[in-house]
Amino acid sequence: MAEFQGEYALSDTERALVEVRKPIDYVDRYQEFLESTDEKQIIAQAVGHVLSDGSILDIGAGTGDITDMLRLDKDRYTALEQRPEFVTQLREKGYQVIDRLFPCFVPKKYDNVLMSYILHSKEQCEVMINPAWEVVDDGGQLIVVTFRDNDDDYNQLLHATGHTRRVTTDSRFNYLQEKFASLGELTVSHTTSHIYSNSAEKLAHSLSFVATNTVVGTPELRQELFYRMISDEILLEPYKEENGEYRFPMEHYVFTTYKSREV
Repeated sequence: MAEFQGEYALSDTERALVEVRKPIDYVDRYQEFLESTDEKQIIAQAVGHVLSDGSILDIGAGTGDITDMLRLDKDRYTALEQRPEFVTQLREKGYQVIDRLFPCFVPKKYDNVLMSYILHSKEQCEVMINPAWEVVDDGGQLIVVTFRDNDDDYNQLLHATGHTRRVTTDSRFNYLQEKFASLGELTVSHTTSHIYSNSAEKLAHSLSFVATNTVVGTPELRQELFYRMISDEILLEPYKEENGEYRFPMEHYVFTTYKSREV
């Protein structure tokens, strides 16, 4: 694939906001987490319902798991990914890859631009949304999969354990709604995946990974949060089913914004 020329002039502050930084053991722990959840399958179903025919740019594609599940035509799909280990996996699967940090120069426009779980703060949204919208073709759509900072089960658990990195207001989510509505016709849908476990310890193991899967997350912080959860098992008791296994809900939201065709 030809080398892409041109680059966004990101400031150091902007680069720090959008550059993917994960805990040192992220890759291995991420694979463990996927074995305990149907999250990818549920998100793939939700995205599949809104994807239109035509070309697709997947910003922050990761390892392409959702793409694999959707069995998309590789000729119409392009991944944009910065992590070298994920780029390698994507290329081994035969996907076209733009090996860059977004925002970056993209040489064409797409009918579908997908951003799944890469918008984590209002400041980051301000840097990334407009450039993503620029590469949506007329008549195309921007699809964003994201979360809320509200009082769902996950956030209640974080606050009960004293882990307050997720706030109780929906300022980021509200910003997204207002921003996307200002760009084009917006629809928002909601879906729920689950984390499954046969013990409280394994559930806490998965939940502590999710909670520290951030730029400030560390294995040490994850371990601390894990011990907080299992030291007070009553926090996890509501998710224990009659067969003794656990089923914890995780909420997801899909924003689909349509770009009108120019007359």
